[in-house]
Amino acid sequence: MGTDMTMLYEYKTQSGKWCPIKEDTYLERDYNMFYALIGRIGYGDPLFPPISKPKGFPDDMSTEWVNDKELKYIIEFEKNGKGYNCISYITLKELIDSHFYRKTSFKGWVWEDMYEEWLKSGRSYNFYAEPVNIPEYDRTGLVLRDIYGYPNVTLVDRIIEPMKQMKQEYDLVSDSDIRMIFWLG
Repeated sequence: MGTDMTMLYEYKTQSGKWCPIKEDTYLERDYNMFYALIGRIGYGDPLFPPISKPKGFPDDMSTEWVNDKELKYIIEFEKNGKGYNCISYITLKELIDSHFYRKTSFKGWVWEDMYEEWLKSGRSYNFYAEPVNIPEYDRTGLVLRDIYGYPNVTLVDRIIEPMKQMKQEYDLVSDSDIRMIFWLG
């Protein structure tokens, strides 16, 4: 059994009202990304602390989401203190301003054969690596290597880049006018 992340997106109108974005998003389970977003589940590199702590549901969430039959149950469950405190929201601006959206050098655990292929290819894109401080587990075939890229490629590829596309589609001016509401469970 594992933990999944549910995501909803909203954009802010010129009048300041939040409206839902009906967007199907597939997200592979990535505990290190959960840690990067809110410091829950998974492990992070001490050089890259979580972007924020869980904030709960936004007070100004779109009425369409608030009135959603299934979501209403989750909102009430959390308000009554029965949730896991793993609900939050984040704007595209917060994501872009974070250290997770800057390429940098770091160490990480990688599959040796894939790392060698990546080096030979001469590609400059990010190579996925597990954080240095993940607990001991069977690391057969893994090696600790120097990486240059985004500290969490899933966050960039599966959340930041799609949100940038949504911003364009909805003709939004500010990165603060689009946000993701999410929870783990």
